[in-house]
Amino acid sequence: MKSWRCWGRIPSTAALQEPPIPGDSSSTAKDPALPAYVEYQGDGDVTASMIYVNYGGVDDYKRLEQFGISVKGKIVIARYGEGWRGLKPKLAQDHGAIGCLIYSDPADDGYSIDATYPDGPARPPQGIQRGSVMDMMFYPGDPLTPGVGATENARRLTRETAATVLKIPVLPILMATPR
Repeated sequence: MKSWRCWGRIPSTAALQEPPIPGDSSSTAKDPALPAYVEYQGDGDVTASMIYVNYGGVDDYKRLEQFGISVKGKIVIARYGEGWRGLKPKLAQDHGAIGCLIYSDPADDGYSIDATYPDGPARPPQGIQRGSVMDMMFYPGDPLTPGVGATENARRLTRETAATVLKIPVLPILMATPR
């Protein structure tokens, strides 16, 4: 998923790169700029209808099921919070979703809870969270060498057969205001 464009019936665009932060020289570096990403996700470019899954937790999927809503064959959109980032796409994959978008809600992680960077500890209004979504509950460590160190002679799995690497594409996004 290289980009995302949808907000109900109102067109919107999600940015995949944060704007510079005044006074932070590392945020003005553009060559190479660090794009939005998460590690250990599936490869792919998917197109499908989207379903909002709140935080994307077990209870959120139970609630959707109560209403007869399935995410099978859809792209889910979840917000960070109330659980580890890797659980959101893992549960989406387990429920048949073909992709997962994750965004930071300022109500949980940003300007509505505290002063934002560089003046405080909260995420700036246009910050994107990055990190791993590896299924570490299955086994931790190098996903291609389960149970052993990733030494030069270690037997390696392929990316496709590694159980802890998700099979669906996952993308953290910066929510844009609807236009």
